[in-house]
Amino acid sequence: NVMSADLSRKYADLEARVREKTIDLEQSNKSLELLYNTSVLLNTGPLTESTYRLLLDDVRKLVGAGPGTICLTKHNDTRALKLASTRNPEPDRRDFCNPPECANCFGAGTTHLIDVPRGHGNLRVISIPIRDQKHHHGVLLIEIPPGQRLADWQTRLLETVAQNIANAITIAERDTEARRLALLEERSVIARELHDSLAQSLSYLKIQVSRISAALRKPDGKTSAQAVVDELRDGLNGAYRQLRELLTTFRIKMDGHGLSKALEETVREFAARSDVKIELQDRLYSAQLTANEEIHTLQLVREAIGNVVKHAQARHASITLDSDDEGYVTVVVEDDGRGIPPSPQRRQHYGLAIMEERAQILGGNVKINSKREGGTRVELDFLPSTRSPVTDSESETETG
Repeated sequence: NVMSADLSRKYADLEARVREKTIDLEQSNKSLELLYNTSVLLNTGPLTESTYRLLLDDVRKLVGAGPGTICLTKHNDTRALKLASTRNPEPDRRDFCNPPECANCFGAGTTHLIDVPRGHGNLRVISIPIRDQKHHHGVLLIEIPPGQRLADWQTRLLETVAQNIANAITIAERDTEARRLALLEERSVIARELHDSLAQSLSYLKIQVSRISAALRKPDGKTSAQAVVDELRDGLNGAYRQLRELLTTFRIKMDGHGLSKALEETVREFAARSDVKIELQDRLYSAQLTANEEIHTLQLVREAIGNVVKHAQARHASITLDSDDEGYVTVVVEDDGRGIPPSPQRRQHYGLAIMEERAQILGGNVKINSKREGGTRVELDFLPSTRSPVTDSESETETG
């Protein structure tokens, strides 16, 4: 009898341990499922109201809590916007959320409970901050059903979900800012190229019009005016040609084939519209360039080859791309033309300023010199960002 009683106690203890482990496993499975669903929702599409609603539905189902609400703010403002909620409004009852007075929900920026009067009792709401290391983005509000309290694992899980929301918002804001900066940078490039091409041509045409006007006021100005008209026609043709070249440049886009394919198409394009024989030697086998670096490298090569075709009076040109053991990329464009005139105005006409600015964007240097045997050599050197050493500040940013 003693042995039987002892075995019964041991079996009961083992059954209790099995039930405890089973509950722990169920909690872990629910936590993993919720975190997985949260990651999928926050990283596979835009952060919209429908995305947050689906997330709140998953929280309600897997955590076993009541309806939820997500309120977001901007720039650490004291007021928030109720962006999404799974709570059905109750008739003749004031909503617990009062947007002009968000201090109760914000609290001290930590997880806390809020009691909202409801009839003879209170509605309990847990407020969890949605924040990262630098910014407070809002709060995640989860209602607790009457007679129920959240376990520690449920609170920790909700805090993890709020942290994931904050990280997703931060990443989305960084992507938006990066696209904005890229757009502004590209607009600056377009403005510079318009200034160095069409703006100068139009200024030249304006001067020619003034010459025609002055010539027509003279008694014998018809002959001289006709000569100016011929120059004006040539200037218009040149401006129209520059416009077509700029439109072709602005429509360039990198497809899945990358820089090599784009360079081959560039060589075919310029060879088809000129008598210059262009050779391409691409030895960037191991250099990993970002999309931005590929675009600026391609544009610099196009600018250099365009100058060869338009101004150099060359018969041959070569494009060479190579990289060394340290990862530095070298791009060289050479021709056998007449070289660079010493006049600074002619240097601007050759697009030196644009190429120098592109080299600065790449973090490198560009050298443009006349060769002793005749012709011009354009050399670009830069270190791709994939090979650049990470600074302490960048490391802290990525870690954050």
